[in-house]
Amino acid sequence: MSAFALFCVAVGLFMIATRAPLLVAPERARDFYFSLIGSEQKIRLFGVIMALFGALSVWIAGGAPGMVAQAIWFIGFFIIAVGALFMVPFPAKALALTSKIWNAFSPNAMRAMGLFAIAVGAALAYYGMTL
Repeated sequence: MSAFALFCVAVGLFMIATRAPLLVAPERARDFYFSLIGSEQKIRLFGVIMALFGALSVWIAGGAPGMVAQAIWFIGFFIIAVGALFMVPFPAKALALTSKIWNAFSPNAMRAMGLFAIAVGAALAYYGMTL
């Protein structure tokens, strides 16, 4: 298995594991997510982690052929931009925006988002297994 295939499988399984609670208990899952990024220091740390993950995505997908690799490469640059250029320098604004967005969704909408994320994660993991 190539590094890109392992990356696809790992990210797909991570997406499934972290979004499955949205199907069962969306409001409790939202509260848990907020507990992870609920302060300016935590959201700044999350931004650094996002930027590192984006850099890893760009590095791994940069050498892989195919349209999925190109999509992950572009998404990686977007993640770097959001993490490093918004969440780290402006944590208060990032926290307010995150809170505003997540609180706007009803429980059924969060369930739908969780189901969609699980489907995307399963497709990504399957794709990685077929490489």
